Amino acid sequence: MDVVVGLGSAGCSVAEEFSKHPQYKIYKIDTDLEHDPENGLYKMPDFPSSEEYEKGCPDLSEFFSSFDEDTNITFVMAGGGKIAGSSLQVLEKIKHCNINVLYITPDIGLLGGKKYILNRITFFVLQEYARSGLLNSVSLIYNPCVESVLGDVPVRGYYDKLNEVLVSTVHMVNVFTNTEAVFENMSETETHHRINSFGVINPETGEEKMLFPLNNVREKVYYMGINEKSLLDGSYFSKLKASMREKAEKEDVKISFQINETKYDENYVYFQAFTDEPQDEEKIKKFLTNDSE
Repeated sequence: MDVVVGLGSAGCSVAEEFSKHPQYKIYKIDTDLEHDPENGLYKMPDFPSSEEYEKGCPDLSEFFSSFDEDTNITFVMAGGGKIAGSSLQVLEKIKHCNINVLYITPDIGLLGGKKYILNRITFFVLQEYARSGLLNSVSLIYNPCVESVLGDVPVRGYYDKLNEVLVSTVHMVNVFTNTEAVFENMSETETHHRINSFGVINPETGEEKMLFPLNNVREKVYYMGINEKSLLDGSYFSKLKASMREKAEKEDVKISFQINETKYDENYVYFQAFTDEPQDEEKIKKFLTNDSE
């Protein structure tokens, strides 16, 4: 069973969405939780600044005492909040585990002052931790990108809708990764490609939408849920292979894919994109500009 650790309000909300799936054991760390370590809840002291969170972060060794070197952890957090200042101290206590950080960047156009600076620092530090091998990887998520997958999102339940899309995408990639495929053309992901994000594809139009505007993508892995009708259609498979070859040549990336059978009427496709280059805010700003155009 994989472990999901949520830090802060946003991280705990995403962790709660993961709890809908029995494959994950959930741990939450935040200031407004009922302290119940036996059930995976840790009430963090409420500090006035991110610096105080870093200096005063409690020793969470006992809270994580059941984790060993074989424990696979998805550590979920968002930038901008004061509690993010404790993130490196928390990660220090689980550094012996297999850690992937799921980092959610809020709309930077709406961040100001200290929140903007804190997000920027955390964003870059976690990427460098991943590139140095201190983390297995960091998966970057940008809320406006998730919103673009959904289309117009109402105010009421805004973050709930975004979290549903995020978790369902990550979860389905995990499911495909651990399920025997009907057909696959997979190769090992390069070990130094430790920065990544997720995406979804319209299987009819081929339009890709990523959950972060990842720059300098080196490789992509596609996970396809295909119904029986399409699996028996030779022309569908020919078009699919041609599409994969075209993507590899046009985008100059390494392409892998696997096909799994689904009972759904519609086909669906998820993917994960990888790079070895740290991302910067200029790419995010360009996404916002392009989106507005």
